[in-house]
Amino acid sequence: MSYYSLVSSLPILNLDFSECMTKEEFINSCSCHLNDQEMSIIINLLNNKKISNNKFLDKYYNLETQINNSILKMRCQKYNTESKQLINQHAGYSGSIDDALNKAYSLDNPLLIEMEIDKIFFNALNDLVENDFFSFSKIISYALQLKIVSRWNKMNDDNGYDYIEKVILDKTNSNKILDLNY
Repeated sequence: MSYYSLVSSLPILNLDFSECMTKEEFINSCSCHLNDQEMSIIINLLNNKKISNNKFLDKYYNLETQINNSILKMRCQKYNTESKQLINQHAGYSGSIDDALNKAYSLDNPLLIEMEIDKIFFNALNDLVENDFFSFSKIISYALQLKIVSRWNKMNDDNGYDYIEKVILDKTNSNKILDLNY
């Protein structure tokens, strides 16, 4: 099944451009075009739930694992720590991912490093879609890219200050594990 009208109606996402539709607007746009199972996948993705039995997402999760493994290796190397027991298995390998991560970690600013890593994810999602521009894979890709753009749009000095205050207050009052997804 193709989704010409839905995909063509979605605004172009760009990490360098701060205006984008909200997750709720995206869900509303999708609700007219997707069946219940597809809507469930999109909603679960937007709510950070892992989806199984989807070929596109399996490729994405393998890519995500490679990126996380590469970051782990670089950090372990920096601190002279063994990484083998921490590496997760994944299918496929892209040398360009490692090259892009090496370039990202050559930067001095942690914010710029994080932005470069998100650009790697963002661009890799476009690559995973390949030529299926009007497929459900494209809609999944768009949902994941929207999450990335939305996260960066939330970042500003006021939100950052409020979040740091919350973390400090929570940590001084409990032993909870930090949730760094704000």
